[in-house]
Amino acid sequence: MKDWRRNVKKRLIFITAAIMAAGSLTGGTMAVYNAVANTDKTISTSSINVKLNIEGGKTDNDGNTIFSSDDIKNGKVEEKVSAINSGNRAQYVRIKIDKSWVNNTKQEDGKEVSITDCKYIGINLINDDDWITSKDNENDSEMYIYYKSVLNPNEKTSDFMDSFTLFDNVNENTNKYSGLSAKINFDAQAIQTTAIADAMLNEWGVLAEFDENGNITAIYNQ
Repeated sequence: MKDWRRNVKKRLIFITAAIMAAGSLTGGTMAVYNAVANTDKTISTSSINVKLNIEGGKTDNDGNTIFSSDDIKNGKVEEKVSAINSGNRAQYVRIKIDKSWVNNTKQEDGKEVSITDCKYIGINLINDDDWITSKDNENDSEMYIYYKSVLNPNEKTSDFMDSFTLFDNVNENTNKYSGLSAKINFDAQAIQTTAIADAMLNEWGVLAEFDENGNITAIYNQ
């Protein structure tokens, strides 16, 4: 396989915010009491390697990032996330973000049970001069954000988010979410700079436009 075709899942971060409710509640009265970030093992090649940098919360002995109730203000959790090129070749980077509500106590085939929508889980994206976001609408369970510039070895991107929210400005009844957890997965992906337009089309399924300096100016889903 040619180098530019490598598109390896590098690292997966889980941020889980647990929700509790009592009786008949609306969104404004639900309380967040815990949020956890877990990191799995890094899968990489010798030349392409990207990892996520997380700022916020406290790290436990298992490498999880823990947020206490004091860290969560009005359903908002401060969490800064960026990417680092830890390989030895220049690369373009994108981050896949998945949002879902899950029942941690109920499992099917050894997996958490998800419900279909991801309403009321928000990501506060920042630095849009550095990143391009590809999504259909605000409630999509899946979105991609692309770092516009080439990321050289040992360089770090700007933060693409500064917090996530739960039930922000919601006044309708949210009883169906009682006892569920909001889970946000971040998956950092990288691709080498050789024949980049063809590489992005073949590996990521997107059409990209670039300026004279090689910066991404537009992304179109195929």
